[in-house]
Amino acid sequence: MLRDYALPPPSPNYQVATLPCPRENDLPECLSSIPAQDYQRHVDALDKSIGVLTPSTFASLLALSQICKHWRMLPVQYMLCGELSIPTDPHPVASGAITDTYQSTLDGDRVYIKRARKFLEISEDSIYAEVILWKHMDHPNILPLLGVTGIPFQPVLKWVAGGNLMEYITRHPLTDRLGLLLGISEALKYLHSLNIALGSLQGSNIFVDDLGRAYLTDFSLATISPDLKPVALVRPFCPLRWTAPEILGADAVISKETDIYSFAMLMIEIYSGAAPFPKCKSTSVMVKVMCGERPERPNNPTLTDETWALIQQCSNLEPRRRPEIVEVVRCLERAIIQQGLVTDANKSIVSNSTLHSVFRLFRRSSHGPPHHQSTSFGTRGGVRNTSRGLGSWLQSLRAWQRNFRRHPTDVLPEGSPY
Repeated sequence: MLRDYALPPPSPNYQVATLPCPRENDLPECLSSIPAQDYQRHVDALDKSIGVLTPSTFASLLALSQICKHWRMLPVQYMLCGELSIPTDPHPVASGAITDTYQSTLDGDRVYIKRARKFLEISEDSIYAEVILWKHMDHPNILPLLGVTGIPFQPVLKWVAGGNLMEYITRHPLTDRLGLLLGISEALKYLHSLNIALGSLQGSNIFVDDLGRAYLTDFSLATISPDLKPVALVRPFCPLRWTAPEILGADAVISKETDIYSFAMLMIEIYSGAAPFPKCKSTSVMVKVMCGERPERPNNPTLTDETWALIQQCSNLEPRRRPEIVEVVRCLERAIIQQGLVTDANKSIVSNSTLHSVFRLFRRSSHGPPHHQSTSFGTRGGVRNTSRGLGSWLQSLRAWQRNFRRHPTDVLPEGSPY
């Protein structure tokens, strides 16, 4: 049950409406006292009061979503007024659970536009929920939503140069896969900390920029569960090859545990370069998953036994035995150090996100390499190299790595948060 909330006035003379809305069915009665000419002002005021999504703003965000569905409108600040071109390429650059993403331009600048597939009967309600949730999220590994355009509403996203994840890996076969996975897991950790289950996670709906940073771009199946309970799956549109076996059952639910399973399948996709069960038809995949079969280990020399063990844990048949996303992030950070991806600027491709995560590990360890004043990290994980240079810092890093391999528990004791 949602708590009572107040719609803040857009001006001092504007009357505030206090709307106790415990259930969506009660909305008509709750909103009946508001005149039609004030609908937009109420929606805009409530949206501005939420800001960045936090657990304390759950009630307001859910109420905003319900009100927008009921009044069939979005906050005016979501609407894009620029000139958006019609996509000329009929082929999408990415595909999500129920939408396809196309390249377009907005006032001459490149953007992405998401459209529901024509053969799917998708209600506008799902678009309201996705857009409102997305607009209030803030994380460096979630692609910003610029706004919406058209009728029905179509989300418009910031453009990034790398394309979708699998295309990026194909063009850059030596790319830092652990760094990509770490960024994705950090975004998932952010969502789970807000009790949001993503519901749809696959390589085709993740974008990468030219610096190797991965971004989540599909929230069409995302669900908020303030009481920590799994949320019933209304639409059977989860990508089958990445879907947990419990979702394929009669009582399909989306939960944090199903996200962890999907993340395991994404790891297999990233290391193999193909979707899970690439040689099987969809019907065969469903049978295999329901019978407890899992994809074979990818034949990739960079996939270590430790990372493969993490994949197996995340794809456990019993949801309660899968690790939480915090543990997954910690394992990936540890794997980045142990595998020694940061070796030499001229011998390896190291993403800024990887350097940032490694440096963060060092700062949290009493045995980490010294923090030289000459090397600093920006808010986006970038590196600014000054007097002593990156080469000097990497040299001390390699020495620390050798000591870490001999005595890893001295650096990251049991119970360490990372």
